[in-house]
Amino acid sequence: MKSIYNDIAREYYLKRDFAAAIAYVTVHLRDHSHDAEAWLNLGKALTNTEKFLDAENALLLACKLAPEKIDYLLDLQVLYSLTCEVVKYNRIVEKLKAAIPDEPRLIFNCAWDRMRAGETYEGFADLEVGRKMGFFGSNYYMLTPGELPWGERLTNIKDIAGHKIALIGEGGLGDEIISARYAPLIERYGGIPELMMKKSLHSILSHLGTCKEKVEDYDYYLPGLGAVALFREIPNEKYLFPKAEYVAKHGISSDKIKVGICWHGNTSYEWEQIRGVPKESLYGLVSDTIDVFSLQQDDTNLDLSTWDDTLGVIANLDCVVSSCTSVVHAAGAMGKRVLVLSPLAPYYPWITQEKWYPDVTVIKKNPEYGYDAEEIKGWICR
Repeated sequence: MKSIYNDIAREYYLKRDFAAAIAYVTVHLRDHSHDAEAWLNLGKALTNTEKFLDAENALLLACKLAPEKIDYLLDLQVLYSLTCEVVKYNRIVEKLKAAIPDEPRLIFNCAWDRMRAGETYEGFADLEVGRKMGFFGSNYYMLTPGELPWGERLTNIKDIAGHKIALIGEGGLGDEIISARYAPLIERYGGIPELMMKKSLHSILSHLGTCKEKVEDYDYYLPGLGAVALFREIPNEKYLFPKAEYVAKHGISSDKIKVGICWHGNTSYEWEQIRGVPKESLYGLVSDTIDVFSLQQDDTNLDLSTWDDTLGVIANLDCVVSSCTSVVHAAGAMGKRVLVLSPLAPYYPWITQEKWYPDVTVIKKNPEYGYDAEEIKGWICR
């Protein structure tokens, strides 16, 4: 059932070149139309390019050709979650729970449902199965038990007092900024926080505790995403503060509403292709009353050499409008007004009932037309 085209498609899929993957697997299917796995792969690639109707057809055919492969339904579950088709989604989940209730992917996928339903901390506890499967976390930070120099994972708040706790950032820069909010809680419970975060963030996080790229002397370690379920609390007060010299350095003169914009994040992120926002649509916000300033580090006239510079610029703005990137979390942690242009599948801070930042509003992408410019302008001018 295999062919060279299928193998090539698989390589392109792993490289996240979904257009090429779709092209090659389509060629393969011309002569191997009963290859259920190929239809499954086509459906997954189409899902990643937001061609949802075609993706559904491909995934349904894969399930029909291989009814014994109950795990194929997991990709339909993801698809229906993205398209918000509740009836179809619930039907698939019922089948999966009846057939493979202990399947880690199912537990991980349904963790998001628990968060949406108000069971935030239980949902985060369920997400831990994703760590074991490599869905999140970081091998660079050696989170696997047995690979750590010493100490053990913090699992009880009572163990914090009098101990050095390595708070380990996970994922991208935005995730590390999110996790940093838990350093003050460690101090509140009598511990000494050491933040194991990427070096570029050290300057803006150093007031929260000692910052290192690799902590080698601690009593317990705590993965950033694991802190949510452990503390069962989401601090949402301001915890990032721009330095005065950088605020002065980046003074902006304008009589209009000053809006910072950002349209994409880390291009290596697995869902980057669907969370980005057209650059032109954000520059299109310019009007007689609105000025925009690019916070996109790789495409701006501003000096955003460091995170101190970025925070200094944001401090001089009235608000920030951005796709779901690290800039959103930095601005939110500063207490700045932020509008998040979320993809169809919002990131976890935007689906829970808890408030993660002082003043953040989320607009979810419409599958038909994207984002409404007038709605965005209305928010800016409110």
